[in-house]
Amino acid sequence: MPRIALDLRVAFHERRGIPRYVQNFVKTLFEMEIGNLDISLLVPSHHQNEYRELLPSKKENLKDVFLEEKSIWHWEQILLPRWCKENEVHLMHMFTNRGPVFNRGVSDVHVVHDTIAIHEANWEKGLFQGTLGLFYNLVSIKASAKSASHLITVSNFSKEMILKELRIPPSKLTVVYNGVEPIFFNPPELERQKLNLPEKPFLFHLGSFDPRKNTQRVLQAYSGLKEETKKNFPLVIAGLSPKAKEKFSPMIKELGIEKEVIVLPFVSDEDLSALYKNCLAFIWPSCWEGFGLPVLEAMAAGAPVLTSNVTSLPEISGGCALLVDPFSVEEIKKGIMQLVSDDNLRKEMRERGKIWAQQFTWENTVQKTIEIWKGVLGP
Repeated sequence: MPRIALDLRVAFHERRGIPRYVQNFVKTLFEMEIGNLDISLLVPSHHQNEYRELLPSKKENLKDVFLEEKSIWHWEQILLPRWCKENEVHLMHMFTNRGPVFNRGVSDVHVVHDTIAIHEANWEKGLFQGTLGLFYNLVSIKASAKSASHLITVSNFSKEMILKELRIPPSKLTVVYNGVEPIFFNPPELERQKLNLPEKPFLFHLGSFDPRKNTQRVLQAYSGLKEETKKNFPLVIAGLSPKAKEKFSPMIKELGIEKEVIVLPFVSDEDLSALYKNCLAFIWPSCWEGFGLPVLEAMAAGAPVLTSNVTSLPEISGGCALLVDPFSVEEIKKGIMQLVSDDNLRKEMRERGKIWAQQFTWENTVQKTIEIWKGVLGP
């Protein structure tokens, strides 16, 4: 029976990006028939409670293993390879763009979501913790990619970038798309009173402190709309951390749109899906994405989507979104005005987007990953 170990260390960070990917992957794996695979889920011992919330019940062939995490590099480069070697694991699966540089005879598969960490143009302060963190991330991604048995990435755009930056053979890299959770196809009712939302149509944006998410230009573009448009269609922004609120609050005031902009904290998936469903349009012109899951989540819920014409977003939106130059405030503004003013366009985008999003399921993601594991392990 093939023995496989999954590194879940990153699953218990905030629920966005890679942690969201890992949580969805593991929950789907738990619900699927996995045949004769013997899978160990490796979890830092201080995350036991969060793990029990993620997977409250047990399943044969899926075993939890709790290990003491001293540091990221110790966990990835020493502890996991040693544990896998001692426990006769055949394959180790890593979710965080990198893995052991020396895998000690154990096959390993890494999910490399994007090349942001190794692309110098995107080294923005705050994306990684300090110079040492940047150095470790850069070196370990490049070195472990060369030693890995196989790599998975999440879009054809990311594949092109990885081949360019890491210089590995194309045969060593497979594209496996992310999935969309079922709740986004069947959102609950929007609880406007709970979220302090007015009884009127609204534009919706998922914000972030990270400059790549382009919240600053979204605010600038919105401020340039006609006063009547802003009055009729407030801008709702969700997902801002306290640090991000501190960054953007002065800008909102300076732009004179504090009465029209409604800032929400992190919201649950239930509230997020309802916001997507009920918004007039989802405004998300990110500057750089390896995949861009919010685009598909919004489409699944029935939102017309404005997003970027760069990186992975044209690929992931599949011709069902309004694409703009994310570096042009004027173009973002014109795109918002087009969506606000054209009822037929919004209706068409809602219908086409829902159909497009249906092909992206976590069952497909897990099944294709299992096929890669079996290909690496051989007959």
